[in-house]
Amino acid sequence: MIKILDPVYCKADKTLIPKIRPILSYKGTYRKPSQYGVQIETYNAFLIDQNGIFLSGLLPKITKALPNIEVEGEPEKLVPTSKPSLPGITPRSDQSKLIQQAIDQQRGVLLSPTGSGKTIVALLLFSAFPKAKILFLCHSLSIIDQTFTELNKFKFKNVQILGGGRKNFSKTADITLATIQTFVKLDPSKYVDFFDITVIDEAHHVQSRSSQYAKVMEKNLSPMRIGLTATLPNTTEGKLCLEGYLGPVIGEVTVQEGVEKKILAKPKVKLIPVPFTSSVGELYKYQDIYKWGIVENRTRNRIIIEEAKKQTDQGKTVLIMVKEIAHGDNLVKMAKDLFGFEIIFVQGKTEGENRQLVQKTLDKKIIKCVVCTAVWREGINIKSLNTIILALGGKSAIQTAQALGRGLRIDKGKDAVLLADLLDPYRYLSQHAIARISLYVNNKWM
Repeated sequence: MIKILDPVYCKADKTLIPKIRPILSYKGTYRKPSQYGVQIETYNAFLIDQNGIFLSGLLPKITKALPNIEVEGEPEKLVPTSKPSLPGITPRSDQSKLIQQAIDQQRGVLLSPTGSGKTIVALLLFSAFPKAKILFLCHSLSIIDQTFTELNKFKFKNVQILGGGRKNFSKTADITLATIQTFVKLDPSKYVDFFDITVIDEAHHVQSRSSQYAKVMEKNLSPMRIGLTATLPNTTEGKLCLEGYLGPVIGEVTVQEGVEKKILAKPKVKLIPVPFTSSVGELYKYQDIYKWGIVENRTRNRIIIEEAKKQTDQGKTVLIMVKEIAHGDNLVKMAKDLFGFEIIFVQGKTEGENRQLVQKTLDKKIIKCVVCTAVWREGINIKSLNTIILALGGKSAIQTAQALGRGLRIDKGKDAVLLADLLDPYRYLSQHAIARISLYVNNKWM
């Protein structure tokens, strides 16, 4: 028998533990010093302990694999008291389907591409439970600010923000918007049984039991738990943790479906080869290859600037994505020195108000080109953006899909978005390029 203890945990009889362990298994890793440096070692890990305790969101996975298991207890279920609605908004069929799945299933992950209206889905869900206490969590202050703007637009009342220096938690608020970095610092006794609904945006970040999200969600007893994301974690551990804290995928809209329904711009990939330099080709350490093959590679950087200028000369806007601040600085300097071409750089130290100003002026095409670090990789809305230049390399499908997502929104005169990707010919970097190409081919973006 499995007993539902609360929205966070279930407990299985000890006789069931050997049957459940393989279902909740993954390969854990740790760093081991050796004579050759640090080696990555793996071990078998399980999301169920020796007492049979496991995360409640994994219960559907277990009962699907072991259908004859008896389950004791019923999860608390919230009943909507209003029809999901927002003034002036008629939900699309795909949005209505996602909302209904959330209401019916009460917990789980909604997969929907960037630009498809995830914020509207969240707000429509909020509107169905006007008497509920709602927590909206994410990792980015820009997402919080954009969500707050939308809530005001649709006349939601009693909304508080935690993040960006705002730390005071009040139980008089109906909706709490919080960055995970701020919320994790609260005393759990203040919120343990306070919230009815928790919604996590960019939920693919919920991918580890040692994460800040895990620390909050293991102390948060809200019965309704919904995640919004365009992509799932890459690892088995990440997928299991996301499912454990929130629940399984309960609804999905793909990029291809969005393009076919004309709610998303069509992705077009342009592959740009980078010439081989023998001095970089002789390097062995990844850090050295990344520095001299990408960050300090003047030939590669010139290719990036030339592509950006080519696009802006055609009246298009460009977002160049980099990993390191030094890389952004190099691109800005080269563009000005060699081409008299101005690029604005958005990075971690850029003040929130300045970020918002750059975002608005880029969206209005007052400025034409911006280079950014990870602070803009997720959560920004630049509807008119025409071109993304992926200058940072990398092999992560999440990172690449999120980068593309900055330009997926449609706009007047825009039905496609260009993703320009540089193909590096060096050790490690070439393997990463192949991984990205596989993503493009599998999604029919090229």
